[in-house]
Amino acid sequence: MILVTGAGGTVGSALLDELSALGHQPRRAFHSPAKTALASADGLDAVTIDFGQPDTLPAAMAGVQTVFLLGTSGPSQPEHEGNMVAAARAAGVRRIVKLSAWRADEDLTPIGRFHHASEQAVRTSGLAWTFLRPNFYLQNFTRRLAASIRDTGGFAQLASDAPIAFVDARGMWPRWPPGCSSSLVTTSRHTNSPARRRSPTPRPPRRSGRCLASRSCSVD
Repeated sequence: MILVTGAGGTVGSALLDELSALGHQPRRAFHSPAKTALASADGLDAVTIDFGQPDTLPAAMAGVQTVFLLGTSGPSQPEHEGNMVAAARAAGVRRIVKLSAWRADEDLTPIGRFHHASEQAVRTSGLAWTFLRPNFYLQNFTRRLAASIRDTGGFAQLASDAPIAFVDARGMWPRWPPGCSSSLVTTSRHTNSPARRRSPTPRPPRRSGRCLASRSCSVD
């Protein structure tokens, strides 16, 4: 059994689509009871959890061998993801695949430091682990930056000329074959190691903006 946390988000939902296409029947973990109810009504295995409430975690871990760990970034992230790690270990989970951030182990940014602290909790848990460290998601253009693009025809980035390796949450990394992120969850690839991948051609946000404009991208 695979438990996918963050099941209602960009990466979690994309991973669930991949797993389902491969014939797996993962358990979906939502923070929202309403989303859990909708999934359950569709006949899916779904649970409601709160990383900050450890008593909500044991039931979600029942029968689980692998946890895909995706938490909310912020100062409480190390504590909350640590709760998940402790619950996984207590339940006999074998492996944690943690969604981290690019160069998290270098502590270059607050987000990187939050993820690095969580990585350390996973490393010292005694469980098998894999860290996924993607960079900027392509989906940010149609989600986080969508309002700006729609309303002003542009978007603001602090590093307009810095090359960034954009990645697609649906496959995690374009360089890899389809289903690559799900294979890291379903197999032993990269066990006890970080999986660092990036797009074939890092490009600055300024160039990406020109690309979006030239292709008349639609932003819903």
